[in-house]
Amino acid sequence: MDRTRPDNALRARPLDPALLLRYAELAHKTGNQDQLKTALDAAHDILDRASPWELARLANVAERGDDSELEAAALTAIAARDCLLPSLALHLVRKAHTIGQHTLAQALIEALEPRVTESRRREFRAEALLLIEGPIAALAFLRRTGNGPRHVGEATLLSTVLAAAGRTHLARRYLRRCIRHWPDNAQLLGLYIRSCLLSGVPEKGFAWLDAMEKSGTTMALDSLRLNLLIESGEQAAALELAERSEASGTPLIQDMQKLQILLALGHLEAAEAIAAGAARHDWRGGKATAHFSISSNGAKLNELRLYRVARQQGESRKSLVQRFFYPAQQVIESWLASGDRADKVAPHDSGESPIPRRILQYWDKPVVPVEIAAVMESWSAAEGFEYVRLDRAGAITFLQEHFGPDHVRAFRLAKHAAEECDFLRLCWLLIHGGTYADADDLLTGDLGNLLPPGKGMVLYREPHGALQNNFFSTRPGHRLLDFAVEDACLALLRGDNDWTWSKTGPGLITRAAAHFILEQGEEAARRDLLVLPRHVMCAEVHPHMAIPYKKTPAHWMASSKQATGPVLQALNDAVNASQKKPAAA
Repeated sequence: MDRTRPDNALRARPLDPALLLRYAELAHKTGNQDQLKTALDAAHDILDRASPWELARLANVAERGDDSELEAAALTAIAARDCLLPSLALHLVRKAHTIGQHTLAQALIEALEPRVTESRRREFRAEALLLIEGPIAALAFLRRTGNGPRHVGEATLLSTVLAAAGRTHLARRYLRRCIRHWPDNAQLLGLYIRSCLLSGVPEKGFAWLDAMEKSGTTMALDSLRLNLLIESGEQAAALELAERSEASGTPLIQDMQKLQILLALGHLEAAEAIAAGAARHDWRGGKATAHFSISSNGAKLNELRLYRVARQQGESRKSLVQRFFYPAQQVIESWLASGDRADKVAPHDSGESPIPRRILQYWDKPVVPVEIAAVMESWSAAEGFEYVRLDRAGAITFLQEHFGPDHVRAFRLAKHAAEECDFLRLCWLLIHGGTYADADDLLTGDLGNLLPPGKGMVLYREPHGALQNNFFSTRPGHRLLDFAVEDACLALLRGDNDWTWSKTGPGLITRAAAHFILEQGEEAARRDLLVLPRHVMCAEVHPHMAIPYKKTPAHWMASSKQATGPVLQALNDAVNASQKKPAAA
C-alpha cells in the first residue's frame, strides 16, 4: 500500500466496515478533515453490511464530521432492524433527546419498546426514563414494576438508578448485599465503592478494598482504589499509585486524568510534559489541541505558568493569593494541616449556629422546568427553613436595593445564567446569610446537620483542591464574602475573559478564603470558618443530579446541536416504521 496516500486503503472493494470505521475515527481524532471526508464518503457503501454496533459508531463519527445525511442513513439502518438490543434502541432515543426533541424521544420509546426482546423491555424502559425524565422517574418505574432483581444485570440497573436518584445510603446498603451474593462481579463492586463516596463514607470503601486484598482475591482492585483516592481528595496518594502502575506496565488512568492530578498538586513541569499528549487524545480529536488552552485543564495550566513567573519576579504573597488559584490552594492546605484533626472532619463547638436557617436558590426565568422544579422542591420543603427563590428580575431588584448601580451592571454583564447566579449568591448571602444550593443539588437528609455550632461559614473542598460554590452556608456579613463580592464585581465590570470557574466560581471562592485566612490569621480564621471534604456534604446532599435538561440544547453548557433536517426526518421515520413492525419475542 502507498503510505503517502492514506486513503488508498479505502479504494479496495468490498470495504471492511470495521476497518473503515477505525480509519474514520482516527482521522477525526487527529483532525485530518480531508481523510475524514474521504472515509465518510466511502461509508455510504457499508450501510447494508455493518453490524448494529458499527452503525451506532458510524452515526457518531458522521455527527462529528458534520455529515447529517450519513448520520441519518445510519440511524435509519439501526431502526430497520427487526429486533433491537436496549442499548441500540436507546441510541435513537438519546439522539432525539440531545437535539431537544422531547416529544419525539417519548414517541420513540413507545415505538421501539415492542422491538426490544421481551425479557429486556423493562430494562429499556427504565434506562429510557432515566435518560429523558430523570432518575426519580426511573426509580418510580422500577419500584412499580419489579419484585426484586432476578439477575446481576437488574441489580446493577437498580443500584445505579438508586444512586442517581440521591438514594445513596440505600444504594450502598443494597449493593453490600449484592456483592455478597455475587462476590466476583467487578461492576457491582465498583458501584459499591462509589456509593460509599456518594453517601459520605469513603472510609467504608477503603475498608472493603483492604479486606478484599487481605482475603487474597484475584480481582484487580488498584483501579477502584485509585478512583476512590482521587474522588476523596487524596491526590498525592493517587499519583503515587498511578505512577507505580505505569512502571509495572499496567497503567490505570489516561493522560487527561493524570493531568488533572498533576495540576491539582501544582506540578508544572510534569503537567506540561503530559499536556500535549492528553490534548491529542481528547474526545474532540484534532480540535482539542486548538481548544485545550480554553478548556478547564488548559486554563489551569496557563494560570500555573503565570503564577510561576509572577512568583519568580518577587510578587508579594498577598498579591499572588488574590490573583492565582494555586497559592490560594496552598494557603488553605497549610491552614488545614496545622489545625486540629477534628476541625477538618466535624464541628466540635457547642451552642447555636450563627448561620440563619434560610435557603437561597436561583433560576433566571420565572418558570422552572418540571424536572428542575422537582429537585428544587427538596429545598423548599425543608422543615424549619425559610426558602427564597429568585429569578433574573428579582435578582436585579435585590441588587438595586442593597448594593447599587455598579453591582446591577456587573450582574447584567455576566456572560450567561451561571455567572449571574455565581455573583448573586455571593451578594445575597453577604446581606442575608443562610445556605445557597444549586438547582441541580438534591437535599436528601437534614440540612441542620450541616450547620455547625460556632462557625460563621462552612465551605466544602472539591477532590482537586478548590472550594466549591454550588453549596455552602454562611452568616450575614462574613468578611470572606466581602472579598469575593468585590473581586467578582470588578471582574464582571472589566469584562474579564477568564473562564467562569475562575472569575465567579470555585476559583474565586478559593482565593477569597485564602485572603481571609491571611488577613484574619490562622487561629482567628479557624474560629469563623470551617472547611470540610465534599464527602461530608454528601451525607445530606446529593450534588449535581443527572437531570435530563443538562443534555439538551437549552442548557447553558450544552454541546449538543439543534435538530438537522435529515436526522430529524430519520428519527420520525423510525417511529412510523416501528409501529408497522411485529413485536420481538
